[in-house]
Amino acid sequence: MFKLILYGLLCTVLYSCNKADEANINLPTATYQTAYLQVGIDEAFTYATIEGSTAENEIRSVAFFVVTAKGEFSKYLSTEPLNSERGLSTALSGSPGNYKVSVTIKSSDFSGTTDIYVIANYAQNGLADKLLEINSLNDLQKLQSIALTENGTNLQCPLLMYAKQSLALTAEGTTKTTINLKRMAARVDVTDHINDVTKFKLISVQVFNPKTRTYLLPSEDNPLADITSVPRLNKLSYIKTDKTINLYIYETVEAESNLLPVLTIQVVYEFNGIGQIQNFPFKGIDGKAIRIERNKVYTIHFSLDDNKNLSFSPLVVDDFDKGEIEI
Repeated sequence: MFKLILYGLLCTVLYSCNKADEANINLPTATYQTAYLQVGIDEAFTYATIEGSTAENEIRSVAFFVVTAKGEFSKYLSTEPLNSERGLSTALSGSPGNYKVSVTIKSSDFSGTTDIYVIANYAQNGLADKLLEINSLNDLQKLQSIALTENGTNLQCPLLMYAKQSLALTAEGTTKTTINLKRMAARVDVTDHINDVTKFKLISVQVFNPKTRTYLLPSEDNPLADITSVPRLNKLSYIKTDKTINLYIYETVEAESNLLPVLTIQVVYEFNGIGQIQNFPFKGIDGKAIRIERNKVYTIHFSLDDNKNLSFSPLVVDDFDKGEIEI
């Protein structure tokens, strides 16, 4: 996960609000105040046992959706012109671990708690136009990612990321807080630990029955999320490029534990010159399907035992906060 530091400075400057303003930022009154937020990403990554790669940590676009305590809604996107009605105050800049951006938030009243929803890498995942159409929290809760294709090319880095933070902003005050960005996809690693290409060769990996989409807002922040109804794709195919095949999949829910088909990782390889196929269904010891969760890594390791026979690990889930859980 990422840590975003937000510095909020509220100003009591008043502006007139025309009909275009009302339509786009849903302000019920004729005047509004502004809150200036400076956003930076902490350099320290907080993974317990697995750190994301540079590509997985990259942010190329960012959008802020703001809901005040009085229900006023506004949006600010890095793909819009700077200092425009829906644009940022300064451009997104920096590199993984050291990004900076600022946004001027408009509202008629900043009393109470303000909720800020952050979506990263939306433009690189085909959602720029969709986010421009968002005019309420309800719209945002309904929005899903673009559907996957069989070769998985539209679920690659830079990955979609999400965060939510509730802030108690005060007029003419400065607010500092930390936001944790989490990737919307899970990662599966299939790794060849056999250093003998004549004995073992990892060829390809296929994922059967993965979800085609995910909601941008996770279930805990989204009463409209119905992941069970999200359709599945027949398969995703990944060809070997190195000693490890990394692939990404979207979340499932426990309510699907007794529903077929179960999401399955199929590994194609050669051992002693003979082609082999091994299936790894996402099931626990009780036989029920395992829930695929956002921002987690699921690993399968191939190796040789003491007698030089092929061995592979059970599916392991790496929880970025709690360490490893074997299933």
